[in-house]
Amino acid sequence: MSLVLLILALSSGFCSGLLGIGGAVLLIPLLVIVPPLCGVGELGMGAVSGISMLQVLSAAIAAGASHWRSGFMHGRTVLLIGVPMAVFTLLGAAASSLIADTALLLFFGLILLLSLCLLHIERESERSHEDYGIRHSGIGHGLTGAAVGLCAGLVGAGGGFLLLPAMIGILKIPTRIAVGSSLGIILLSALFGSIGKIATLQVEWSYLIPVIAGSIPASIIGSRISHKLKPRMVERLLFALTLAVTLATWIKIALLMLPSVSI
Repeated sequence: MSLVLLILALSSGFCSGLLGIGGAVLLIPLLVIVPPLCGVGELGMGAVSGISMLQVLSAAIAAGASHWRSGFMHGRTVLLIGVPMAVFTLLGAAASSLIADTALLLFFGLILLLSLCLLHIERESERSHEDYGIRHSGIGHGLTGAAVGLCAGLVGAGGGFLLLPAMIGILKIPTRIAVGSSLGIILLSALFGSIGKIATLQVEWSYLIPVIAGSIPASIIGSRISHKLKPRMVERLLFALTLAVTLATWIKIALLMLPSVSI
């Protein structure tokens, strides 16, 4: 199991640094689908959400530091969205212990569909790095953070898979700044979410070490490559990843639902 978890963490950590997401959007379905296929056991959605939340925290720290040094993390944006998102991530993480695994997986699938829709919302064209003037709406940013945080806490994710599309599509934040800032926001939310998961005994500590060991170096490599890509390419990669994960998740949901369907 440890080797499988290490390999899965490498892929999710790389995507975290590359696309400005926590990596849980990829890690969660992989943890649900891959271990049984490899014959090393099966993880319930509760255990998966606990492992993925702490993986998100470690990846956000490592990749966020790289984006900060490159000047692509906007401090005010991080605070306006990150503080309410962190609080509601804690609430969602604690509440998730009361919800059945199948319901959490179904909710995750619905959130992925919402993310795809947000990525299609028309946004402003990219500006030069020197011209990044970001408009702030305290209410808009706060509500966005709260909604994303609640969803992230429930499914055990940092929220980047929903936050980044919302920042680009709704708040109209330039892609490079959105990618860098989202990792700072995810760090805050994942910290509070991790507290909620640990407090409600949802973390399988024996599985966590290989996940952390794989995600940290991979996220740093991904962040360095991200700085060299054009913003439009980053958006296309994010959409492709979200689409692939959405399809895999809904296939898993369908397989779970089939036994209960009487013909």
